[in-house]
Amino acid sequence: MTYKFKLSKWQLFAWSTGLILSAPLFFLLFESLQGNSEVFSHLWDTVLWDYITNTVLLVLGVCVLSCAIALPLGWLTAYCSFPGKKQFEWALMLPLAMPTYIIAYVYTDLLDYAGPVQIALRKWFGWQSPSDYWFFDIRTLPGAIVMIALVLYPYLFLIFKTALREQSFKLVQASQLMGLSPKQSFFKVSLVLSRGAIVAALALISMETMADFATVSYFAVSTLTTAVYDTWFGYYSLTAAAKISGVMLLLLFLALMAERFSRRNQAVFERQSSVNSESLYVLKGKSAWLATAFCGFILLIAFLIPIAVLVNYAITYFDKAWNIEFFSYAWQSLKVAGIVSVITITLSIFVVFYQRVAKQTYPLIPGRLASTGYALPGTVLAIAVLLPLTLLENTINEALEPYNLDIGLLLTGSILTIIIAYIVRFYAIAHGAI
Repeated sequence: MTYKFKLSKWQLFAWSTGLILSAPLFFLLFESLQGNSEVFSHLWDTVLWDYITNTVLLVLGVCVLSCAIALPLGWLTAYCSFPGKKQFEWALMLPLAMPTYIIAYVYTDLLDYAGPVQIALRKWFGWQSPSDYWFFDIRTLPGAIVMIALVLYPYLFLIFKTALREQSFKLVQASQLMGLSPKQSFFKVSLVLSRGAIVAALALISMETMADFATVSYFAVSTLTTAVYDTWFGYYSLTAAAKISGVMLLLLFLALMAERFSRRNQAVFERQSSVNSESLYVLKGKSAWLATAFCGFILLIAFLIPIAVLVNYAITYFDKAWNIEFFSYAWQSLKVAGIVSVITITLSIFVVFYQRVAKQTYPLIPGRLASTGYALPGTVLAIAVLLPLTLLENTINEALEPYNLDIGLLLTGSILTIIIAYIVRFYAIAHGAI
């Protein structure tokens, strides 16, 4: 008896895409499992545990503060009626467009010793030196937590608000009939039913927090992300950097697995209700204006103040910034963004189409393999992408050597590397949207 192995063109394309885009992760894991590295052993015995501790504290702090900001905002905009609600529903998403390091630069400039806030305080109270008064230092771990949370809370806000609106509102109304106050209903009904959505959002926030390099580096906070960069460019040890990257991925994997294990026996069955969410709680008087003030305060510190400072900078330094270099940077950014967008959307369309028409088993695996790059922080992704590209580049150069030909650094020293890294990083977004 003979067996024929037939591979359709859609199956070949989908699996090739999944394997190619997941290759950086496998190369990174392979490199991290290589022989003992003296640099890594030295870091393990000296400062690596401090890096791990700071990373864990940073992630936990950002998640807790994001919950404190986003959960009340999501509940207010989903279930309550108060002045300005319609505007806040979209305006509270705007901080997500602000890069974390930009808001860090802005608040450091405002709150530093030479900034306008402390200058005004010294002028008002007659203080002459730092010894005359106490003022918090924003360039610390708590400061980094606040800056990152102000940018990333919209992830949780949007997902939680959507989860609330997809819940059966009759459950909330039933809790009211049973005598629960809005606060009790929030904790005992809404949060419990939205746990899966909240965890998914916090996982996304955790990955973005671990991926942040510019903010923690500017604030001089030593995390695993900065350790990867310093090890790579300070000690010139790619193996040690890969091992640290493996530690980061292990921490994230353990956190996700622990949460999934904790709710392994839970199941939620609900049916969408036709009740209008705006009629659940109509806030009046003091409560209504407190809700408006809370939403307005978050929007003010997370977006309006930074954007106002940036506009002021743009006007003040217009002559220095508006030059030929600006257009060059803008064109390069637009070109890379356009190329990456077209390629990722095209790949995701074909992979999703294969998932729809495939008759073979496990049609979802290629898409999941291709989406693994989204979990990699930026510095980790750089190493992961360079590993296979360097190997491929060296192999090609060795093959061309007898013919006195070589491609030089065509793969690792050009814009192609950045494009490939972005495709690996953002394919998951295109795939999920389609």
